[in-house]
Amino acid sequence: MNCCVKFTDISAATETFRMCPGDMTTPTHPRLALFAICLGFAMITLDATIVTVALPAIQRSLGGSLTGLQWVVDAYTVALAAVLLSAGTAADRFGARAVYLTGLSGFVLASVACVLAPELPVLVAARAAQGLGAAGLIPPSLTLIVHMFPDPARRTWALGIWGGTSGIGLSAGPVLGGLAVSGIGWQAVFLANIPIGLAALALTKLTVPDSPKRPGERLDLLGQATGILALGLLTGGLIQASRAGWTDPAVLVLLGGGRTLTLHVALSVVAVTYLVAGGLAVVATMPRQNSRRRVHSSELCR
Repeated sequence: MNCCVKFTDISAATETFRMCPGDMTTPTHPRLALFAICLGFAMITLDATIVTVALPAIQRSLGGSLTGLQWVVDAYTVALAAVLLSAGTAADRFGARAVYLTGLSGFVLASVACVLAPELPVLVAARAAQGLGAAGLIPPSLTLIVHMFPDPARRTWALGIWGGTSGIGLSAGPVLGGLAVSGIGWQAVFLANIPIGLAALALTKLTVPDSPKRPGERLDLLGQATGILALGLLTGGLIQASRAGWTDPAVLVLLGGGRTLTLHVALSVVAVTYLVAGGLAVVATMPRQNSRRRVHSSELCR
């Protein structure tokens, strides 16, 4: 039975409004659904630190310079930071569950590419793809938890569990990475993501309901692209400055480009706000101006 009712009387609608099942569905097994979300989140936080102990083994196997090895770590961070805001926008428009599953699938596929990487540039590109997939997990996971636990007390508890998995993943990364590299090889730090990611995918599809979508909201592709580029340049510039110095030409180009794009976005927001405020002021004064014009015309007729 459909519980959505159309009202012509606004007061009646506000008094008897009820949430439709399609807007927000309570999971049948909320603890298992929370475990599915935290499993994917723990995997991407673990991957941020587990690779650091594998760098010497990667260099022995694939070669490359010290800078190239650093970008095995940094490509993940830059890609994640650049796309994080856009992932949140996509989750609002297309649904948090769909974006979460897409990001998780992309992360697993990128992990396969890391395992099979024949040379260092391919590994760096695969790590950047992992960062893109990881960015698709963080904002949707928060949205899903908020909608799965509408009660404030239980929501606080669930968010605490979600935040705790981040700390566990970050701290366990170097330890598990050392064990994996010494026992199997550097590929093991990426190989472990595949079964964990597949398990998280299966559990998410079975237990996690979708959140409300806003398909009518316009997607600002130019603004999203500008934001991605600005965040990517700023993050890359800060990372490069930590090892090359603030006067390095590459650092100046990266930070200068990111600052220019950031200022462009800020000025655009200020300009739009000014135009909207000016338009509202003109509309507010129009009746008074029309009244004055009518009085003036009647006086001329006399």
